[in-house]
Amino acid sequence: MISIQLKDVIESTEVLKKLAGEKLRGKVAFQISKILKKLEDELTLFNSTRVEIIKKYSQTDENGELIADEEGNVKLKEESIEDFNKEIIELLNMEIKIDANKIAIEDIENIDFTPAEMTLLMPLIEE
Repeated sequence: MISIQLKDVIESTEVLKKLAGEKLRGKVAFQISKILKKLEDELTLFNSTRVEIIKKYSQTDENGELIADEEGNVKLKEESIEDFNKEIIELLNMEIKIDANKIAIEDIENIDFTPAEMTLLMPLIEE
């Protein structure tokens, strides 16, 4: 079982996709595919929740449509920015459980990672 915060799911998914593109032994490839699928499912849920939070705190026009700035970013209600930030931070810090085993470091020791990439993978690695 892997316990991981949603913010770590967001940060580690791209590096995990890179790892999924490597040639690995069958067992390890399956394990990584399983973790990646579960993380992508969590990301889908996160994104739909995030959209609902954005809608809740956004400015809307007379037709109820969201108002965006010149760069396409949704405008938040001035009086709600603090509440919006609090709710998003709570969501990002939420701990989730993934029904999968961590990746053994020896199973990926022959793959080149930058220190930054390895840092992002740490919640998914067992030393």
